[in-house]
Amino acid sequence: MADNQQEEVSKKVSAEEEIRRGITVMRRVVQGRSRGIILDVCWNNQGQLIEPNGHTLTSFIGALVRNEIPITCDDWRNKELNESKEKIWSEVFRCFNIEEERRGFCMKLAGKLLRGFRTFLSSKFLKDADGNFVDAELPKKYESLISAEEWEAFKSKRQDPVFQRISATNRERASSPAYPYRKGRVGYGRLEQSMLQKEESSETSLPAHVLWKEARVGKSGVPQEEVLHVYQKCEELSQSISPNDTKGILSRALDVPEYSGRVRGKGFGVTPTSLSVKKGKAPSNRELHARLEAMQAELDALRREREASASTVYRDASDKNSINCTFQPNIPEGISHCQLYLSSPYYRMVGKGKVHNVSGVLLHTRELPAGCLKVSVDIAVEPNAALPYPSDDSDATTVHEAVGSFVAWPTNLICVGYEMASNEDHPHGDETVGGAEREIKRGITVMKKVIRDRDRGVLIKVHWNEGGQLIEPNGSTLTSFIGALVRNEVPITCDNWRNKQLNEAKDKIWSEIKRCFDIEENRRDHCLKLAGKLLRGFRTFLSTTFLRDTEGTFVDAELPSKYASLISPKEWETFKSKRKTQEFKSVSETNRQRASSPAYPYRKGRVGYGRLEQSILTKENSSETSLPAHVLWKEARVGKDGKIKEDVQQIFEKCETLSQSIVPYEDTDCRSILSRALDVPEYSGRVRGKGFGITQKSLNIKKQKTPSNKELQQTLEALKAEVLELRKERERDRAAGFKDTSDKDSINCNFQPTIPEGISPCHLYLARPTYRMVGKGKVHNNLSELLHTKPLPTGSLKVSVDIALEKDALLPHPDDVSDATLLGDAIGSFVAWPTDLIIVGYETPTKSKAKDKGIAREIESVASQKEIPVAKKTEISKRTGAKKKNPSKYRACLHTYLETTDISDGCVRLIPMDGAIFGFEYAEPLGKEDFDQILYHTQLSVGVINTYMRYLYDKLMGPRGLEQRFSFLNPMKTNLTEMIRKPDEVRTYVVERFMADTDREKLFFLPFNTGDGGHWLLVAINPFKEIVYYLDSLHNDWTTYPAMKTKVDTIIQTVRAQRKIQVPKRKANNITWNRVECPRQRNNIDCGYYTLRFMKETLLMDRTDIPSDYFDEYRCAYYSKDQLDEIKEELCQFIIELQVL
Repeated sequence: MADNQQEEVSKKVSAEEEIRRGITVMRRVVQGRSRGIILDVCWNNQGQLIEPNGHTLTSFIGALVRNEIPITCDDWRNKELNESKEKIWSEVFRCFNIEEERRGFCMKLAGKLLRGFRTFLSSKFLKDADGNFVDAELPKKYESLISAEEWEAFKSKRQDPVFQRISATNRERASSPAYPYRKGRVGYGRLEQSMLQKEESSETSLPAHVLWKEARVGKSGVPQEEVLHVYQKCEELSQSISPNDTKGILSRALDVPEYSGRVRGKGFGVTPTSLSVKKGKAPSNRELHARLEAMQAELDALRREREASASTVYRDASDKNSINCTFQPNIPEGISHCQLYLSSPYYRMVGKGKVHNVSGVLLHTRELPAGCLKVSVDIAVEPNAALPYPSDDSDATTVHEAVGSFVAWPTNLICVGYEMASNEDHPHGDETVGGAEREIKRGITVMKKVIRDRDRGVLIKVHWNEGGQLIEPNGSTLTSFIGALVRNEVPITCDNWRNKQLNEAKDKIWSEIKRCFDIEENRRDHCLKLAGKLLRGFRTFLSTTFLRDTEGTFVDAELPSKYASLISPKEWETFKSKRKTQEFKSVSETNRQRASSPAYPYRKGRVGYGRLEQSILTKENSSETSLPAHVLWKEARVGKDGKIKEDVQQIFEKCETLSQSIVPYEDTDCRSILSRALDVPEYSGRVRGKGFGITQKSLNIKKQKTPSNKELQQTLEALKAEVLELRKERERDRAAGFKDTSDKDSINCNFQPTIPEGISPCHLYLARPTYRMVGKGKVHNNLSELLHTKPLPTGSLKVSVDIALEKDALLPHPDDVSDATLLGDAIGSFVAWPTDLIIVGYETPTKSKAKDKGIAREIESVASQKEIPVAKKTEISKRTGAKKKNPSKYRACLHTYLETTDISDGCVRLIPMDGAIFGFEYAEPLGKEDFDQILYHTQLSVGVINTYMRYLYDKLMGPRGLEQRFSFLNPMKTNLTEMIRKPDEVRTYVVERFMADTDREKLFFLPFNTGDGGHWLLVAINPFKEIVYYLDSLHNDWTTYPAMKTKVDTIIQTVRAQRKIQVPKRKANNITWNRVECPRQRNNIDCGYYTLRFMKETLLMDRTDIPSDYFDEYRCAYYSKDQLDEIKEELCQFIIELQVL
């Protein structure tokens, strides 16, 4: 017996040895996070993870759950695991761009992966081939994840007879499925995705039975007969069953029950609820933000409220704004009509139905939660309100989904037999004998709802417009809350808000704001300025309402009893005495007269400019983020009748005229357009027509995220460029006869820079990417020799090509006369060949096959193909078709060169940039990180982008004469960071580029870096026609980057003014922006490569207009790996040819 057991243990050891793969730790994800790279996650319309990055997220969650959750955990719903679950979700959220609403899915997936890990450990290490238990030691591979105590507890649980009986039953059931799944670990979601992509279908999902059949097709590609039988039965049923039938077609065909919470044939993550939500047109950016905010508020409330005590009657008798109804914790026995309420995020009725208060009643065969009763929902007053206890059986999570079914509802939120009374029927406030006081029926604002939310851990999200003003939702709530705080914390005798004695009170106000609202620290100044404004308004209100009569004469009134809790008698007397002084009365009278008759009165009450602007943009469904000051000023002076006064309209028209005539950078008047039209001075610290909170600084400096590591690196590169430009004259020419003695593959021959006079037989060599002989011929070393009536290039001789050993090798100097660019095309003709690559009079020793790693050339770059006729291209493809291409040959060559340089030690190489490329001459530095981006396919830096633009200029634009129709803008000078920090320099640079050539139509390429993690997109500008083409491989539109759009529009308007082009007022802002449906990237690093291909393909088409659905010749859903590799190969070949290494 001992021998048998020892034999089984040895079998387990050998099983352990077979598992050679290390523990999955997902280092790439963690390293990406540390560099600020957040991976995007994709989902299908049923809520399943798909590629790209679906498999990566699954593996990452598996690694997290194995690290955080002990294998002894048998119940994933155990509350003791909540802290570990929070940590798992936090790590997922830090590494992946994932919505909060996906948390439930990820946690379910984590539980599934934990169960799979435990099953794996049992099967691999604790069972023999017959399924018998083996008492094995803790596998060494998992010692870092599993402690010895956990392993022993894990083993002891599996020795339990009950566990072994259940395990044997499950194993027997799983060992012989009737219709086995044959797609391994792919999963239904990714299987469906691959089928749709393969068929190029426009559908977003497949029927369950179609997917089920495909999942049971093995490697042979032929489904089993019984699988086809079930599929055919499903096809027949699909013609006869009503769409509203609750049992799926596949379950009927298989004659099995439909289990709650899952959909047969759809896989993990799909529920009946997720299938019932029809996916319509993609929501706009504004709609998406609104939905996310509403969902976030609801989720926050649900998570923190679910565990609240259901027996508490949540009603504060001191709250004068509370709802006037009496909740009845003692519901009458039997069945009664009722209204259903929720208390978070505010008290409201969400539905109507019947409450079943019957002894021993069950809900779906389960006991009701404590403090709840069984309720049938008949009417959904608020359909999207979340149920206090979602139904596990029906998958209902909202009131609308629960109509016609039973749910559990907290007793204290059920009202029986009557409607809720309206707040309007119960006026608030104490009745006092004072006339003025009697008119003020409303009680003191105390914002109890905000305090209650704070006590429950709910932070209210605050929103701001582009200029830094409070807007809805929750803008007015925060304003009211600040007003309540300042009235409680600051005495009314305070005349100077900047008094340092108020610092403690200000700190307390800000602390309370942060405890109740989700607000950034940089908003403190705005909130405290608003507090000072509200304090002044409160003091003015007290003076006007209680200390003056209708004629403005002082009245010595008593302290209003309503404000006795806020103001002490001593403060009130001091407040009154200050207003009795002659000096105060004089100033007050002056201010009152000035405010009583404004020339252009504001007519929007307490709305404010910020919320007024928001309502206008929302009403017009505009993509703009702000309005001109004079437009907003006019709208603020429109009364309830909708009519505009004549004098207001005149000012508005004057502003429109001024906006067309002012040239921004030539104007010397510092006043705004509105101030000029009104002929009034521009006061410091404010912007006329924009309202409270807007300053010149807030308009000029747009709010943005903290600069990422990528942005900081770009800034560093700019500084390097300035320093290295001073070293531009450094000698970069290499000695003739480039031969590296350390290169084991170099050719063993002596180059002869001195060629004998006359005509001599010779061998022709190329030095890059490897040293090799490519042909044979004759060298003509005669005095004053010409090539096709033209002088020979410096350092070259005239050569006749007789034999081409490598026909597709590129000529070192392409022949412009014969259009020959390949050595095979030059046979029988004369070409120029570098002297140091000509060998006279003898053969070169042949290299052994074992060492011959030379990479054959291919027709690769745009430059090599630019002038080849179609017939000749066909002939070339026939001649080279049998040769297998190596798409990474130049990258391999560049990698070899870099290993022999000092670049890995931190040195850089300079790429000279001619002034014609970007409008100024400089040297672009490339360092190790830049070369690594090309070699290892990571996100591209601005240095690599600029280098490729020089490649396009040298190899494509110059030879084809395209520089007359196309031009480049330097992305280092025009990225988002520069637009924000140096807007005037950006405008001057771009305007000068546009104005340098105004007599012809020209398309300018601007590779634009958004600054939010280094995303690249292409903005192609035609200033002549005032058309902007927007190509974003993420398929965003320009409203995602409003600062960029505003700056481009301003530049085009400036160019228009300089060209003295007059346009009608209504068309002043009519600059056409075309969003091009370009190929879409499938990960978060390809944006730079896509941007480079967009420029290249536009140049190849030689069109200054880009179709909205992109060019027919290059239209595709996404670029293939070969298309992206082509960019890298062109870059590597170009850098090698520059000989700067």
